[in-house]
Amino acid sequence: SHCTSSSLSSGRFLNSVDMNATADYFQSLYRVDEKLAWTDLEIIHTLAKYCGQNNAWLTSLGGKSKFLCKTADYPDLPGADSLELWEYQGKGFNMMKFMYQQVKSRHIEVLYQTCADRLFTSQNGRVIGVRAVETTDGNQRFINIKASKGVILCSGGFEANEEMKLQYLKVYPVYFTGGAA
Repeated sequence: SHCTSSSLSSGRFLNSVDMNATADYFQSLYRVDEKLAWTDLEIIHTLAKYCGQNNAWLTSLGGKSKFLCKTADYPDLPGADSLELWEYQGKGFNMMKFMYQQVKSRHIEVLYQTCADRLFTSQNGRVIGVRAVETTDGNQRFINIKASKGVILCSGGFEANEEMKLQYLKVYPVYFTGGAA
């Protein structure tokens, strides 16, 4: 059995109603100054694009959610009015139960205690597989996995990694409640 901190969450998620405005908002959030941003522009646009598909995707799978409100942590930034807050009916535990059912019904293999070691790419840069290190009973072995449609990396959080908190959380020190990822 595997329990994520997402199971303990409120089951809330953002949905964008305007991809370009949401990209402007995310750009403003991740900007250090006029020339430097913490996050690459292409990644910001990808995040904004798929943020606008969250609720429709969940609904297309049979999930139930409800609109809570228009929201943004920083309402004065450009594009802040493009974000909506939605909540899965039944909160985080039921949302994760629903997601696990979706994975199981599609016979998708999930590898726990397995770390990606290297991504395999085609000549044009498309990810076509992964080499991973599987740890079982303290023993490690390398496995190569060829992707048929894609590779999903679930890296978890870094609340238990002091080095990463120092590097990426500019409000260090930060202490989290709940289990380590």
